[in-house]
Amino acid sequence: MNDFGKGNQEDQGSVNRRDRLDIRARLRGKAMAWLLRSLKATWRIRTDNRDTLDELYRSGNPFILCFWHGKYVPVLPLFEGYRAYVLTSLSTRGNVIAAICRNFGYDTAQVPDRGGEASLQVMKETLSRFPAAAIAVDGPLGPYHVVKKGVPLLASAIGYSLLPVSLELSRKKVLVERWDLMEIPKAFSKMAMAVGEPLEVPEGISIEQAQDLADRLGEALKELDVRASEILSKGF
Repeated sequence: MNDFGKGNQEDQGSVNRRDRLDIRARLRGKAMAWLLRSLKATWRIRTDNRDTLDELYRSGNPFILCFWHGKYVPVLPLFEGYRAYVLTSLSTRGNVIAAICRNFGYDTAQVPDRGGEASLQVMKETLSRFPAAAIAVDGPLGPYHVVKKGVPLLASAIGYSLLPVSLELSRKKVLVERWDLMEIPKAFSKMAMAVGEPLEVPEGISIEQAQDLADRLGEALKELDVRASEILSKGF
């Protein structure tokens, strides 16, 4: 999952497509997708405001699904069946994530962690062909739960809204050694997912406007974190 900061010239615009995923990444991605499907079959899931997401998708109003990097593992199987584009980093880790995504039917592009304006242009051209995209908004390198201003800049450039979503798990392993505190769902977990309202992004926003929208998106995600926890605490 990717951010859009400034970077080295030699990295700008680089995109790693399906035919460049190495065999080890493909095998790991297939195995992990199988495992996640198996786990999902045991989960009990309750969703708040799912109609908003489904209506956006059905209507063809393009949007970017926005979530925290540490929660992307359960997000991938939850939205299987949606035609969506997922951005991942151009790295060994990104290769595996891209392979997992493809096993769930998503298309992917991999861009440098700090690919600059040229990478942003590639993403604009690619995402414009899809009704939905997905981005971990504080990834791939943090800081933790800080939305990158490149997310609203991208949305502004391609005419997409930003749709925040969060979830909470009753049974999970938290990888405390990672910067994102990645959450790995366990079998037979209860899962509460909270979907927010779309954040409209005007065309041609400034850097200052992008930062304001990033801050607003971050606050929305934190509110959804609380809502998902409350749903889970009530039991189902």
